[in-house]
Amino acid sequence: MATRWFSAITRAGSGAAFALGTGLKGALRPSMLLRSAAIAVVAGSVALWLFARHWEVAQYFVIAFVPLLWASFGLTGAQADHARFSAPATTAGGFDLAGGAMDLAHGLAGLGHAALALALAVVCGLLLCGLLLTLLASCRWLLPEAVRRSLEKQPGLRAAEVAETRKGALWRVPLRIIIVLLLSQLIYLAAMFVPHLGLLWFPLLAYLPVAFLAARALRGLAPVTERDAVLKRERGAFVLFGLIVLATSCVPVLNLLAPALLVIGTTRLVHRGLADRRMDIAQAG
Repeated sequence: MATRWFSAITRAGSGAAFALGTGLKGALRPSMLLRSAAIAVVAGSVALWLFARHWEVAQYFVIAFVPLLWASFGLTGAQADHARFSAPATTAGGFDLAGGAMDLAHGLAGLGHAALALALAVVCGLLLCGLLLTLLASCRWLLPEAVRRSLEKQPGLRAAEVAETRKGALWRVPLRIIIVLLLSQLIYLAAMFVPHLGLLWFPLLAYLPVAFLAARALRGLAPVTERDAVLKRERGAFVLFGLIVLATSCVPVLNLLAPALLVIGTTRLVHRGLADRRMDIAQAG
Protein backbone atom coordinates (compact mmCIF):
# COMPACT_ATOMS: atom_id res chain seq x y z
CA MET A 1 0.00 0.00 0.00
CA ALA A 2 2.77 2.45 0.95
CA THR A 3 4.63 1.67 -2.28
CA ARG A 4 1.50 2.32 -4.32
CA TRP A 5 0.91 5.66 -2.59
CA PHE A 6 4.53 6.68 -3.08
CA SER A 7 4.37 5.75 -6.75
CA ALA A 8 1.15 7.74 -7.23
CA ILE A 9 2.60 10.81 -5.50
CA THR A 10 5.79 10.57 -7.55
CA ARG A 11 3.84 10.26 -10.81
CA ALA A 12 1.61 13.19 -9.83
CA GLY A 13 4.62 15.36 -9.00
CA SER A 14 6.36 14.43 -12.23
CA GLY A 15 3.25 15.20 -14.27
CA ALA A 16 2.71 18.54 -12.54
CA ALA A 17 6.36 19.50 -13.10
CA PHE A 18 6.09 18.57 -16.80
CA ALA A 19 2.89 20.60 -17.17
CA LEU A 20 4.46 23.57 -15.38
CA GLY A 21 7.63 23.51 -17.50
CA THR A 22 5.88 23.15 -20.86
CA GLY A 23 3.19 25.62 -19.80
CA LEU A 24 5.71 28.30 -18.88
CA LYS A 25 7.66 27.76 -22.09
CA GLY A 26 4.56 28.11 -24.23
CA ALA A 27 3.03 30.95 -22.21
CA LEU A 28 6.07 33.17 -22.80
CA ARG A 29 5.49 33.23 -26.56
CA PRO A 30 4.35 36.77 -27.46
CA SER A 31 1.09 35.70 -29.12
CA MET A 32 0.02 33.52 -26.19
CA LEU A 33 1.29 35.98 -23.60
CA LEU A 34 -0.77 38.86 -24.99
CA ARG A 35 -3.96 36.81 -25.13
CA SER A 36 -3.31 35.33 -21.69
CA ALA A 37 -2.77 38.79 -20.19
CA ALA A 38 -5.95 40.09 -21.82
CA ILE A 39 -7.98 37.17 -20.47
CA ALA A 40 -6.53 37.57 -16.97
CA VAL A 41 -7.20 41.32 -16.88
CA VAL A 42 -10.74 41.04 -18.25
CA ALA A 43 -11.73 38.07 -16.06
CA GLY A 44 -10.25 39.61 -12.92
CA SER A 45 -11.80 43.02 -13.61
CA VAL A 46 -15.25 41.59 -14.30
CA ALA A 47 -15.12 39.41 -11.17
CA LEU A 48 -14.03 42.32 -8.95
CA TRP A 49 -16.65 44.58 -10.55
CA LEU A 50 -19.39 42.05 -9.84
CA PHE A 51 -18.33 41.62 -6.22
CA ALA A 52 -17.87 45.35 -5.62
CA ARG A 53 -20.82 46.80 -7.54
CA HIS A 54 -23.33 44.03 -8.11
CA TRP A 55 -23.45 41.91 -4.99
CA GLU A 56 -26.91 40.65 -5.96
CA VAL A 57 -25.19 38.77 -8.81
CA ALA A 58 -21.95 37.93 -7.01
CA GLN A 59 -23.76 36.35 -4.07
CA TYR A 60 -24.75 33.43 -6.28
CA PHE A 61 -21.06 32.50 -6.51
CA VAL A 62 -20.71 32.81 -2.72
CA ILE A 63 -23.89 30.98 -1.74
CA ALA A 64 -22.36 27.60 -2.60
CA PHE A 65 -19.82 28.14 0.19
CA VAL A 66 -22.21 29.56 2.84
CA PRO A 67 -22.65 26.15 4.56
CA LEU A 68 -19.09 26.63 5.80
CA LEU A 69 -20.44 29.62 7.73
CA TRP A 70 -23.28 27.55 9.18
CA ALA A 71 -20.84 24.81 10.12
CA SER A 72 -18.71 27.35 11.93
CA PHE A 73 -21.67 28.68 13.88
CA GLY A 74 -22.83 25.17 14.80
CA LEU A 75 -19.42 24.00 15.97
CA THR A 76 -18.77 27.16 17.97
CA GLY A 77 -22.20 26.95 19.59
CA ALA A 78 -21.64 23.31 20.51
CA GLN A 79 -18.28 24.14 22.04
CA ALA A 80 -19.80 27.02 24.02
CA ASP A 81 -22.63 24.82 25.33
CA HIS A 82 -20.17 22.10 26.31
CA ALA A 83 -18.00 24.60 28.13
CA ARG A 84 -21.03 26.11 29.91
CA PHE A 85 -22.38 22.78 31.14
CA SER A 86 -18.98 21.37 32.05
CA ALA A 87 -17.90 24.45 34.03
CA PRO A 88 -17.76 23.95 37.81
CA ALA A 89 -20.58 25.40 39.88
CA THR A 90 -19.86 28.77 41.43
CA THR A 91 -20.97 30.20 44.73
CA ALA A 92 -24.45 31.70 44.61
CA GLY A 93 -24.40 35.47 44.51
CA GLY A 94 -21.36 37.67 44.11
CA PHE A 95 -19.45 38.76 41.03
CA ASP A 96 -18.05 35.93 38.89
CA LEU A 97 -15.21 37.62 36.98
CA ALA A 98 -13.79 34.33 35.64
CA GLY A 99 -17.19 33.16 34.35
CA GLY A 100 -17.80 36.48 32.62
CA ALA A 101 -14.39 36.34 30.98
CA MET A 102 -15.07 32.80 29.73
CA ASP A 103 -18.44 33.82 28.25
CA LEU A 104 -16.81 36.80 26.55
CA ALA A 105 -14.05 34.56 25.15
CA HIS A 106 -16.61 32.10 23.77
CA GLY A 107 -18.56 34.96 22.20
CA LEU A 108 -15.46 36.37 20.56
CA ALA A 109 -14.51 32.88 19.36
CA GLY A 110 -17.92 32.55 17.75
CA LEU A 111 -17.55 35.88 15.98
CA GLY A 112 -14.03 34.92 14.87
CA HIS A 113 -15.17 31.59 13.42
CA ALA A 114 -18.08 33.28 11.65
CA ALA A 115 -15.85 36.00 10.20
CA LEU A 116 -13.29 33.47 8.97
CA ALA A 117 -15.95 31.25 7.42
CA LEU A 118 -17.62 34.20 5.70
CA ALA A 119 -14.26 35.45 4.40
CA LEU A 120 -13.47 31.96 3.09
CA ALA A 121 -16.86 31.79 1.35
CA VAL A 122 -16.34 35.19 -0.32
CA VAL A 123 -12.78 34.34 -1.41
CA CYS A 124 -13.86 30.98 -2.85
CA GLY A 125 -16.80 32.64 -4.60
CA LEU A 126 -14.52 35.27 -6.14
CA LEU A 127 -12.10 32.56 -7.31
CA LEU A 128 -14.98 30.53 -8.74
CA CYS A 129 -16.28 33.53 -10.67
CA GLY A 130 -12.82 34.34 -12.03
CA LEU A 131 -12.17 30.71 -12.98
CA LEU A 132 -15.43 30.39 -14.90
CA LEU A 133 -14.75 33.57 -16.84
CA THR A 134 -11.17 32.48 -17.53
CA LEU A 135 -12.29 29.06 -18.77
CA LEU A 136 -14.91 30.52 -21.08
CA ALA A 137 -12.40 32.87 -22.68
CA SER A 138 -9.51 30.38 -22.72
CA CYS A 139 -11.51 27.68 -24.51
CA ARG A 140 -12.09 30.11 -27.37
CA TRP A 141 -8.84 32.10 -27.55
CA LEU A 142 -6.13 29.78 -26.24
CA LEU A 143 -7.14 26.13 -26.39
CA PRO A 144 -7.35 25.64 -30.20
CA GLU A 145 -3.81 26.93 -30.76
CA ALA A 146 -2.48 25.01 -27.74
CA VAL A 147 -3.98 21.76 -29.09
CA ARG A 148 -2.62 22.43 -32.59
CA ARG A 149 0.92 23.07 -31.36
CA SER A 150 0.82 20.07 -29.05
CA LEU A 151 -0.31 17.77 -31.88
CA GLU A 152 2.54 19.08 -34.05
CA LYS A 153 4.90 17.63 -31.44
CA GLN A 154 2.89 14.37 -31.26
CA PRO A 155 1.83 13.65 -34.86
CA GLY A 156 0.92 10.08 -33.95
CA LEU A 157 -2.05 11.30 -31.94
CA ARG A 158 -3.48 13.21 -34.90
CA ALA A 159 -3.15 10.13 -37.09
CA ALA A 160 -5.35 8.21 -34.67
CA GLU A 161 -8.18 10.75 -34.61
CA VAL A 162 -11.64 9.25 -34.11
CA ALA A 163 -15.06 10.61 -34.88
CA GLU A 164 -16.64 12.38 -31.94
CA THR A 165 -19.95 10.89 -30.89
CA ARG A 166 -22.65 12.33 -28.70
CA LYS A 167 -23.75 8.93 -27.46
CA GLY A 168 -23.73 8.98 -23.68
CA ALA A 169 -22.79 12.67 -23.51
CA LEU A 170 -26.22 13.64 -22.20
CA TRP A 171 -25.77 11.66 -19.00
CA ARG A 172 -22.01 12.14 -18.54
CA VAL A 173 -22.27 15.89 -17.92
CA PRO A 174 -25.03 15.65 -15.25
CA LEU A 175 -23.17 12.76 -13.64
CA ARG A 176 -19.99 14.82 -13.29
CA ILE A 177 -21.97 17.73 -11.85
CA ILE A 178 -23.55 15.39 -9.29
CA ILE A 179 -20.12 14.04 -8.34
CA VAL A 180 -18.81 17.58 -7.79
CA LEU A 181 -21.85 18.42 -5.65
CA LEU A 182 -21.33 15.26 -3.59
CA LEU A 183 -17.69 16.18 -3.02
CA SER A 184 -18.74 19.64 -1.90
CA GLN A 185 -21.22 18.14 0.58
CA LEU A 186 -18.48 15.90 1.97
CA ILE A 187 -16.36 19.01 2.51
CA TYR A 188 -19.27 20.67 4.31
CA LEU A 189 -19.70 17.61 6.52
CA ALA A 190 -16.00 17.54 7.37
CA ALA A 191 -16.05 21.28 8.13
CA MET A 192 -18.82 20.72 10.69
CA PHE A 193 -16.36 18.76 12.83
CA VAL A 194 -13.13 20.53 11.86
CA PRO A 195 -13.80 23.98 10.32
CA HIS A 196 -10.29 24.18 8.89
CA LEU A 197 -11.16 21.31 6.54
CA GLY A 198 -13.18 23.87 4.61
CA LEU A 199 -9.84 24.70 3.00
CA LEU A 200 -10.30 21.50 0.97
CA TRP A 201 -12.37 23.67 -1.33
CA PHE A 202 -9.12 25.04 -2.74
CA PRO A 203 -7.88 21.66 -4.10
CA LEU A 204 -11.34 21.10 -5.57
CA LEU A 205 -11.29 24.53 -7.23
CA ALA A 206 -7.79 23.76 -8.49
CA TYR A 207 -8.71 20.35 -9.92
CA LEU A 208 -11.92 21.20 -11.76
CA PRO A 209 -10.54 23.69 -14.35
CA VAL A 210 -7.63 21.39 -15.24
CA ALA A 211 -9.92 18.37 -15.60
CA PHE A 212 -12.37 20.37 -17.75
CA LEU A 213 -9.66 21.59 -20.13
CA ALA A 214 -8.04 18.16 -20.24
CA ALA A 215 -11.30 16.55 -21.37
CA ARG A 216 -11.69 19.16 -24.12
CA ALA A 217 -8.07 18.76 -25.25
CA LEU A 218 -8.64 15.02 -25.80
CA ARG A 219 -11.79 15.39 -27.88
CA GLY A 220 -11.57 13.57 -31.17
CA LEU A 221 -8.26 11.91 -30.34
CA ALA A 222 -9.50 8.79 -28.59
CA PRO A 223 -12.68 6.89 -27.69
CA VAL A 224 -14.48 7.85 -24.50
CA THR A 225 -13.18 4.88 -22.54
CA GLU A 226 -9.57 5.65 -23.44
CA ARG A 227 -10.00 9.34 -22.62
CA ASP A 228 -11.51 8.49 -19.23
CA ALA A 229 -8.58 6.17 -18.49
CA VAL A 230 -6.08 8.96 -19.25
CA LEU A 231 -7.99 11.48 -17.14
CA LYS A 232 -8.18 9.03 -14.24
CA ARG A 233 -4.47 8.29 -14.44
CA GLU A 234 -3.53 12.00 -14.31
CA ARG A 235 -5.85 13.08 -11.49
CA GLY A 236 -3.02 13.59 -9.01
CA ALA A 237 -1.09 15.73 -11.47
CA PHE A 238 -4.26 17.73 -12.16
CA VAL A 239 -4.59 18.62 -8.46
CA LEU A 240 -0.94 19.62 -8.00
CA PHE A 241 -0.76 21.56 -11.25
CA GLY A 242 -4.10 23.23 -10.52
CA LEU A 243 -2.87 24.37 -7.12
CA ILE A 244 0.23 25.88 -8.73
CA VAL A 245 -1.88 27.75 -11.29
CA LEU A 246 -4.31 28.86 -8.58
CA ALA A 247 -1.44 30.24 -6.51
CA THR A 248 0.03 31.93 -9.59
CA SER A 249 -3.30 33.57 -10.39
CA CYS A 250 -3.27 35.25 -6.96
CA VAL A 251 0.15 36.91 -7.49
CA PRO A 252 0.15 40.26 -9.34
CA VAL A 253 1.97 40.25 -12.70
CA LEU A 254 2.36 36.46 -12.61
CA ASN A 255 -1.40 36.15 -12.87
CA LEU A 256 -1.12 37.42 -16.45
CA LEU A 257 0.53 34.09 -17.34
CA ALA A 258 -2.03 31.94 -15.51
CA PRO A 259 -4.55 31.36 -18.36
CA ALA A 260 -1.89 30.36 -20.90
CA LEU A 261 -0.01 28.33 -18.29
CA LEU A 262 -3.20 26.45 -17.43
CA VAL A 263 -4.24 25.72 -21.00
CA ILE A 264 -0.84 24.84 -22.47
CA GLY A 265 0.35 22.81 -19.49
CA THR A 266 -2.89 20.83 -19.30
CA THR A 267 -2.93 20.13 -23.04
CA ARG A 268 0.66 18.91 -23.15
CA LEU A 269 0.15 16.80 -20.03
CA VAL A 270 -2.89 14.88 -21.28
CA HIS A 271 -1.49 14.44 -24.78
CA ARG A 272 1.68 12.96 -23.29
CA GLY A 273 -0.48 10.76 -21.05
CA LEU A 274 -2.45 9.49 -24.05
CA ALA A 275 0.74 8.76 -26.00
CA ASP A 276 2.28 6.93 -23.02
CA ARG A 277 -0.85 4.83 -22.55
CA ARG A 278 -0.86 3.75 -26.17
CA MET A 279 2.83 2.96 -26.03
CA ASP A 280 2.31 0.80 -22.91
CA ILE A 281 -0.54 -1.06 -24.62
CA ALA A 282 1.57 -1.61 -27.74
CA GLN A 283 4.48 -2.95 -25.69
CA ALA A 284 2.21 -5.22 -23.68
CA GLY A 285 0.62 -6.56 -26.85
